[in-house]
Amino acid sequence: MTSIFVGAGRDAGVRPQDLVGAIANEARVSAREIGAIEIADRFSIVEVAEGVAQDVIRALRGTTVRGRKALRTSGRSMVILAIPSASS
Repeated sequence: MTSIFVGAGRDAGVRPQDLVGAIANEARVSAREIGAIEIADRFSIVEVAEGVAQDVIRALRGTTVRGRKALRTSGRSMVILAIPSASS
């Protein structure tokens, strides 16, 4: 699994089902390829299968979640973190 940073969190009213829906619908990824979701106040971290991580990032660049851009750049270049998770 790979962790992806999403620029919307609890303060924006984001719920796990919002993120699953955005990823599944926009990136055409099966819900089985989506792992743990952590929602903080201003951002979220979503685990996805390594094989679909780049597809998810590409799809989320133009997507909104609860009215906020999922992956923001706001005039500056932004590094989107796709970090492979440690194997159990």
